[in-house]
Amino acid sequence: RNFEGRVSPHVRANFLASPPLVVAFALAGTVNINMDAEPLGFGHDGDPVYLRDIWPSSKEIQEKIAENVNPEMFREYDIRGIAGKDMTQDDVLLIGRGVGTFLVQSGRSKLNVGRDCRLTSDVYSEKIIEGLMSTGCDVTDIGVCPTPVFYYSIKHLSKEGGVMVTASHNPGEYNGFKLCIDLDSIHGEDIQKIFGIINEKSFTQGKGTRNKTDVIPSYMNFVENNIK
Repeated sequence: RNFEGRVSPHVRANFLASPPLVVAFALAGTVNINMDAEPLGFGHDGDPVYLRDIWPSSKEIQEKIAENVNPEMFREYDIRGIAGKDMTQDDVLLIGRGVGTFLVQSGRSKLNVGRDCRLTSDVYSEKIIEGLMSTGCDVTDIGVCPTPVFYYSIKHLSKEGGVMVTASHNPGEYNGFKLCIDLDSIHGEDIQKIFGIINEKSFTQGKGTRNKTDVIPSYMNFVENNIK
């Protein structure tokens, strides 16, 4: 990348620096500086300010990374990733808060939550419900069920949407969430809106309720009476 003439046809040598170092050199006002020994400038109190004073530590960098969820999980039709790697329990709580905020802002707060039988689905369901309730959503936990049962439950229980904890056909190390507003799938731009809410931490605050019900017997009865 440092070929001759990249900056100017008259410049025979070019050097690239990381963006933070570019800022540091700009603060110093020169590139002719030993940043290990010379200050970048001086503070309001007149004390010298060195690069090491403003450069984040590895711990600070990791803490900042941990505050944000992986944007690659937010797909066209769902949110999913590798459990424990792309998606931690803290991430799932944030996703619950983001989904809850999106739905409350859309005038929906009566929701169902179902889950599949993946090893992480029980704890992820708890975190999703916790996040949803923190935004003022009233949640009905329908337990372990196939995804069609979750869709059926929204109509059957007269709900306004919900979350299904599942990674569908993906391998067992994955988990994720299918989202509904009324009977429609939340997808595309709306999933990106949820990511924006999470990224900005602009969550609605509330105190929702929780109850539990089993809709599988009703679903089986519906199938037996309507499919010939």
